[in-house]
Amino acid sequence: MRKEPTPLVAIAANLQKDTSAIVALEHSGIDRPKKMDNKTFASYEARFENDMIRQLVKNDGGEGSFKISNPAVLSMWEALLEGKADASWVFLPWEGMKAKYERDNLKFYAFQLGNYDIPYGYSPLIISHQDVVDQKGIAIKVFLEAVEEGWRYVYNSPEKAAKELHKHAKQSEFENLAFLEESLTMLQPAINTSYDRWGFMEGERWVGFIDWMIRHQILQDEEGVPMNYGQIDSSMLYTNEFFKWHEKNKAF
Repeated sequence: MRKEPTPLVAIAANLQKDTSAIVALEHSGIDRPKKMDNKTFASYEARFENDMIRQLVKNDGGEGSFKISNPAVLSMWEALLEGKADASWVFLPWEGMKAKYERDNLKFYAFQLGNYDIPYGYSPLIISHQDVVDQKGIAIKVFLEAVEEGWRYVYNSPEKAAKELHKHAKQSEFENLAFLEESLTMLQPAINTSYDRWGFMEGERWVGFIDWMIRHQILQDEEGVPMNYGQIDSSMLYTNEFFKWHEKNKAF
């Protein structure tokens, strides 16, 4: 942990449902999390990642005793195919689609955290520095309005949105139109929310995730000491203030 942490604030949730999963190749025989014991997990080294996966294994009846490897970013399928790791954490609408379109319909098992009593929060998030939030609120509002319009377009017309990406995006990942159409269609149900407001975050969901991490001693201070409920205020980690400019909720 940094000795002088950077104050970051979540300003919008891209999705309202978790579309990520822990994956293992079908031929590995790892058809449930507890079978990851004594195997190798390909990690991005994200904060809390390894501890969360360890608890996932324990929740399924395992010991959480797997090993860790750190392959290059975005090379998780290579790590699994080359036998350098047995499981990894991916986004199903992206890496999952890549397994289908770029890996000859590669077969794999997928374990989502919510199915194993882990109240995972929002992912992915749009975040900002606290000083930017305090000083450039109007710019952030304008930016989020534009992002919201893009997500609404994906929600209402995923195939049309895919065609626009295919037409204008220059990266090689956007060259396959069928891949993009299926990817965005898979994302569609994760975009909408009962609030009909893209980006909005529920306080209870933040509290539930943080409480879970505290109970399992995943949250620690600078000295590596587990934190307790009185040491962290979840309301400081996110803000919905940039959605208050809507006079009415925009129905999807």
